[in-house]
This record gives sequence, structure tokens and C-alpha cells, in this order.
Amino acid sequence: MTPDDPQQHLQILLDTTSDWIWEIDRQGIIRYTNPRCQDLLGYSPEELLGTEIFARLLPDQQDHFRQHFASFVQNKQGFDKELNPNVHKDGRLVILESSARPFFDAQGELLGFRGTDRDVTERQQHQHMLEEQRRQLESIMNNCPGAIYRCMADDDFTLTFLSQGGMGVFGLAEDAQALDEIGNFKHLIHPDDFAMVDGITRKALEQQSRFTIEYRIRDCNGEEKWVWERGSGIYDRSHNAIGLEGIILDISAQRKGEKERKAIEQRMQQSQHLESLGILAGGIAHDFNNILMAIMGHAELAKMRYADAGKCLSSLNEVIHATVRASDLCRQMLAYTGKTSFEQCPVSIAEVIRDMIRLLSTNISKKATLHTALDPAPPPVMADPSQLRQVVMNLLLNASDSLQGNPGDIHISCLSQQCDAAFLALQAPEHALEPGTFTVLQVRDSGCGMDAVTKRNLFSPFFSTKENGRGLGLAAVHGIINAYQGFITVASEEGEGSTFTCYFPTAPLAQTESLINGSDTNWQGQGCVLLVDDEPHLRDIGQHMLESLGFSTELAEHGVAALERIDHRQKCDYSAIILDLTMPVMDGSETLASIRQRSSTVPVIIASGFGKDDIDQRLIKHHVNGFLQKPFSLADLTQCLRQVTQTEV
Repeated sequence: MTPDDPQQHLQILLDTTSDWIWEIDRQGIIRYTNPRCQDLLGYSPEELLGTEIFARLLPDQQDHFRQHFASFVQNKQGFDKELNPNVHKDGRLVILESSARPFFDAQGELLGFRGTDRDVTERQQHQHMLEEQRRQLESIMNNCPGAIYRCMADDDFTLTFLSQGGMGVFGLAEDAQALDEIGNFKHLIHPDDFAMVDGITRKALEQQSRFTIEYRIRDCNGEEKWVWERGSGIYDRSHNAIGLEGIILDISAQRKGEKERKAIEQRMQQSQHLESLGILAGGIAHDFNNILMAIMGHAELAKMRYADAGKCLSSLNEVIHATVRASDLCRQMLAYTGKTSFEQCPVSIAEVIRDMIRLLSTNISKKATLHTALDPAPPPVMADPSQLRQVVMNLLLNASDSLQGNPGDIHISCLSQQCDAAFLALQAPEHALEPGTFTVLQVRDSGCGMDAVTKRNLFSPFFSTKENGRGLGLAAVHGIINAYQGFITVASEEGEGSTFTCYFPTAPLAQTESLINGSDTNWQGQGCVLLVDDEPHLRDIGQHMLESLGFSTELAEHGVAALERIDHRQKCDYSAIILDLTMPVMDGSETLASIRQRSSTVPVIIASGFGKDDIDQRLIKHHVNGFLQKPFSLADLTQCLRQVTQTEV
């Protein structure tokens, strides 16, 4: 070839171009390659000639590209910018971009393809990196609460970008086209707030500063919302404002919560005196329990001594009954002040209803006609009697109040009902209750009924429809029933009265039988009991009770006197020691510690007007065998002594 030979010029171009130039036949066998193949794939032209062009593709991609190539052969068409992953001779991945054209013989038969490959590995890596960054940015924006936006700085704040979170803020469906459906922000801003929003944003654009603002919008569904926005301007190179960008959060719930918080604070301020009342109640309950102890004890002793005097016996029964109710009241006062807990036992709801109807006769509206339908022997429930009285009391008084001083009817009933799984799932889906027998308490009135707002907030603490109400009654009812694994349903229509139906699981048979079997009025003890109490009348009644149970007694007015009697006996061999907690000279806690230094086995029973939980915390380091809540009955004393002495005569 001469220097001016065109074929030489072409060969020089083929050898020096940055692209890999090749020729393959219709089977994909390489028939020509320029030297660039070695730079791209690490193979010399001699190594590639006669080999299949697909041989250097990723193994799992080769069949796919063969089929792809076959379609080009069949259609006798070329291809452009086909990406294909190849393996370099040194093992690394190389992404090539292939373009080719078919060539034919004189008869028009396809002979093969001539084409080029370009290394686009770095470009693809950059594209993948940019795509990942874009995906990450989009994910971050979509996971951000609220709307991330861009809009123009025109009069209407025309929207140019909105993140996925903005769909909820502006009331759009997830698949909606936000830019088309919203268009601009101006028509979303509440008319009364637009002048303020426009003024603040325009001023921020002029000063090239950030802005923060709270205002109202009306979303695409017409719902009014409060939003919080923080944003800043977008400027061109000449510092002219061309748009705004920022974030908008829906703060409607916070606004509502703040409003409710302020309302609760106001109610709490009105109820602050309850704290001081609670402290006072604790002291009153303790002293009152001591008085009740004397009344109950003497009444029970009188009942035992004059059992044949009919009228006297009836009056004494009423005295005992009244002291039990007063004791329950003290326990409720202590429970509300955190000084005691409620204790469960089998209780007849029908009996509780009868007691409360008699007790509340002066509190229920005189214009109300009370109707009762009580099962004569409903299955007992495991509950605290005073808490059940609270439930009945609140429901009855609520029914009476609903009559609003007008004539009307109140129906109260108690019956047992078998509740299967389907019924429980329908009536109490939020509870996982076991099917079985339930005792059902129902209170129905013909009063004013309730509107939707009242029904929705019925069991919320501090919600009340009464002018001076504290909103604790029905909330307490709901909490008590839930605590006993029961549930309550409410049916009410405004102007048509209300029906409250309470379902309590019945007490297991074993617990009911144990209560019956454990109440042995003929049980007698033996030995000596040391009774320690600073109240003379309580020592007196306690002595009579203990002697009626077959015990001899020693009495002490405080801890020092008790220890003197113990030391005088030279051994601590009492059947039991009953110890008051609050005493002068040496209180019950110190006395108990000294007793335990002398004997770790003598049974010690704490008797106190305070609650058991409070006592347990104060005496947690010392072993206590039993607890008697003042005032206690002879039956309570019998059961406790029988348990700690383990002696039957």
C-alpha cells in the first residue's frame, strides 16, 4: 500500500479508534476485530477471531443474548446501543454498549453484522449511583412527615413539586396527580389567613431569609386544618426570587390536643382541693375505723348474748350492717388516696342492689318510679363489695339525673346469662373473654338520652354533662368492670332514654365453695393471745371477742408494755400476737422488729385502720402472718386466727 492508499487510511482509523470494531457472521462468530478489543476485554484479536461473540458475556446472560441476536438475524435488522455485561480476561465486569448493521451478499442473503462496542462501565456506575441517590432522596422525602414542596413566587404560589407526604396534608389520594389537582396554594389557604401568609412570605423573599408560620388551610376535601410551614426563597444568579421551597406539617391534632390540655388543666385546677381532701380522708378513715371497731364488736357480742330477744337482735343486725357500709366507705376513701387496695371475694350483685336501693332512697328523684327484677339466687361474682356498690350507685344516680326532674321510670335488673364466643366477640371485641356464665346488671331509664358527643366521651375521665360534675362516676364504673374481666354496653338515643348493661364473669365454683366451707362459726381456738392497742375500748372489745373464741388474753397499751409482757413470760409462746400499727411510746413497726428478735415463729397479726398495701410497704422487712382491716367482725377475726394458728378444736 502507498502512503496515499485509502485502504491504508481506513486501516489506520480502525486500529486507532477508541471503539472496538468487529464483524461477525450470522452465527455470531467473530470474523474481524480491531486491536481495541484488548483494551476493552483483555483479549488480543488472535484470541477472539473464530470465537462466539457471546462467549465473554456473563454466563447467566448468554442464552438470553443468543435469543436476542437470533431475532435480529431473522428480521435482518441492525441494533443500536444494546447494553451487555461482559467478563474481562482479568475477571472484572465490563459493560459494553453495542451498535451494528447487517451486511449482505450480492443475492441479498444476510452474511452477518458489522458493529462497534464502547466501554460504558463507568457511565453505568455513575447512572446507578445517581439513581440510588435519587431513590434515597425520594425515600427520605416520602418518609418525612408532612409536605415537602416547591412553588413559584407568583401571586398564586403555583405548585411545581410536592412530596408523597403532601398527599395526606392536602387531602389527596395516594395515586392522585398532585400538580394537576392542586395547581396552586392560594386557593388552599384559608381566606381569613391568606393576607398574613402572603405578607410574611413576600417579606422573607425580599430579605432573603427563612420564614416560619402557622395558619389554616382547606384541603381538597374541604376539611379545615391547621398547618405549620417553614420555608425559604429560591433565587436566580441575579438574586431575583423565582420560587419558594420548604415543608408543611399538619398540626391539627396538636392544636386540638393543646385545646383539650388547657381544658383539662382548668378542670384539674378546680379539682386541686381533692389532694388535700385525700390527705384528710386518710386520717379521718383511720380514726373512724377505730370507732367503728368498737361499735361493730360490741354489737356482735350483744347479738351473741341476747340472741333470743327478737327486736333487739334485729336492731343489732342493722347496727352491724351499718358499720359494714361505713367500713366500706372508709376503704373507698383510703383507696382513692392510695392507702389501700380492694380485695375480691364472692359477692351477690342482687344483694348489693337491694342494699343500695335502701341506702339511696333519699338521693333518687322522688318523681322516679323504680322497678326491680332480681334473680333470687344469681351466681356470685368475684369482686370487692364496695366497688360493686360504687357501680350500682353511679348507674342509679346517673339514671335519676337523666330524668332532669321529670316523672319517669328506672328499671334495674340482675340475672345470669350464658355468653358464647360469638356473642362476646360481637359485644366486646376489644376483650379476650372466655365463654361461660355471666351475671348481668342492667339499669334502664326513660330520661333524656345522650347525643353522639356524650356517648363518644361517656367513659372519659373528667368528662361530665353536669354543671358541677367532675366526670369521674362513669369512668370509675368502666374501670371497675374492666378490672373484673367484664364489659359494659350502652344503648341510648337522644330523648329516648339510656340502657347500661354490665356483664361480670361469675365466680368459679371452687372459690364460692371455699368461702362457704371456711365460715365455721363454731370454731374455737386455744392458748393465749397478746393484744396490743393504744385504744382502751378496742382492747376491751378485742378481749371479749378473743375469749368468745376460746383464747385467754394479755393486753398491752403500746409496744414497750407488750415487750415487757413477752419478757415476763420468759418465752414467746403466744398462740398469736395482734398488733396495732399506730401507737405512742413505741409504734407497731418498732414493736414488730423487737418481737422478731425474740422469736421468728410466733404468729403476728397486724390490725390497722390503714390499708394492707400501705402496711406491707412499711413492714416489708419483717414477716407478718396476717392482717385485719379495722373495723373487723368476729368472723374476720375467726378466719384470720384460724389461718395463722392452724389449730382446730
